[in-house]
Amino acid sequence: MQDNSFKLSKKKIFTTIMLNILMLSVSLFLLFIADKQTFDDPIYFKLFAWPSIIFFSLTLTHLLIKMFDNKPGLIINNQGIIDNSGSAISGLIKWSEIKEIKKSEVVGEKFITIILYNPQKIIKKAPWYKRTLLKTNLKLYKSPIHISANTLNTNFSDLLTLLENRIAALENKEGWQSG
Repeated sequence: MQDNSFKLSKKKIFTTIMLNILMLSVSLFLLFIADKQTFDDPIYFKLFAWPSIIFFSLTLTHLLIKMFDNKPGLIINNQGIIDNSGSAISGLIKWSEIKEIKKSEVVGEKFITIILYNPQKIIKKAPWYKRTLLKTNLKLYKSPIHISANTLNTNFSDLLTLLENRIAALENKEGWQSG
């Protein structure tokens, strides 16, 4: 089977950076006006602003790194899936580790959820600073691995179809069974 490689979409990343800067600006604005406004208790503004500032700052840092990353965002080959598109996981996910591929949606954003036979194995291989995110993903969404087409030069439907076809071809060729 042929390898499929998807570049990171600089246009999509740039658009997300701009939205992120907007949200970070709003959060900073709320923090700065918290003590001056008379609408509500300043603590509510601060309780909203600080976590938002932290979240959007971390997200912006990640997006800026991805903006200048020239590695493919996603590679699908005979060995498995190599995901460099998101912040949670990077590296090879072997076909033999994949139990099922599902379509998921969280707050209107579509994801491809990779259900694994042994998710703890992937979590243990990850750097310490990514493990919390992977464990949270596993607890909330039944898998540590979720792939979004939002930063890739492809669309969600095409990517999902490609992965489903690859799984079907493996099932026919090797007698491998997903899910």
